[in-house]
Amino acid sequence: MCSGDGWSSRAEDAVLHGCIPVVVMDRVHAVFESLLDWDLFSVRVAEAEVERLPEILAAIPEDKVKRMQARLRAVAHRFAYTRGKLVRSLVMQDRAEVPSHQLDDDAFGTIMQWLYHRIPATRGSRGASPGASPSAE
Repeated sequence: MCSGDGWSSRAEDAVLHGCIPVVVMDRVHAVFESLLDWDLFSVRVAEAEVERLPEILAAIPEDKVKRMQARLRAVAHRFAYTRGKLVRSLVMQDRAEVPSHQLDDDAFGTIMQWLYHRIPATRGSRGASPGASPSAE
């Protein structure tokens, strides 16, 4: 994913197709980065290093790639909308055992969680954590 048009569906496409996302955007937060640790399932490359991309990717050890792929499978449900009956049935056909939380904690649920965590920033209390009670003055 390269800079230019901000975040698009490229991140979701990569994740849902089982590909480790390669992020080439300096000073940009990944989608759901406040909820998901993208460093566990993606590769970030500085814009200044993009010419070295093949070398950088080839240098990633095979065992690290396997760990990243496993973590990617563990979070992929957060990028798919699985609440509808049709989509849920297709997901169930594709995967033998899908934990129920992965069907319920889909992209819609992840967006709701992300929005909830953004509430303090919209109220002018950027340092407050979600759920924290306001201090008495």
